[in-house]
Amino acid sequence: MKDNTYSTAEVCEMFGISKSTLFRWEREGLLPPISRDISGQRLYTQDHLIAISKRQKKQLGKQFESAIAAGDQNGLLQISEALALRKFFEGDITGLYELAELPTVSADAIRQLMQIGLDQYIPSDPIFCEIIRVLWEHSREICNG
Repeated sequence: MKDNTYSTAEVCEMFGISKSTLFRWEREGLLPPISRDISGQRLYTQDHLIAISKRQKKQLGKQFESAIAAGDQNGLLQISEALALRKFFEGDITGLYELAELPTVSADAIRQLMQIGLDQYIPSDPIFCEIIRVLWEHSREICNG
């Protein structure tokens, strides 16, 4: 596993949140202290990704319950995908296995998996290989469908 940092823009894109939301969570103390580089740019680490992921997972859990009550199958699939991604971002590989079991995943989820694989793992890492397997299975659906 690599030791990487992420910019504000990368974190916002990865989690689909705005900069104002990210900065509000910082101000509210919901994230670990943020380091800055020599030019003053924020540097987010895996610990920050985990904290953001946990925050979003709570929100997704509430949305999941609402989707179940409404019988919204498409919404359930989207929430299941988001929960599995968040679990994997927190370092729990079962999230990756859950993504593999979903009937489909979005192009955005594929992009996020590619990014995390490239940023955090080396090709000889078994987790990197599992990411490639999941990407392969689901990219065939997107490319052929």
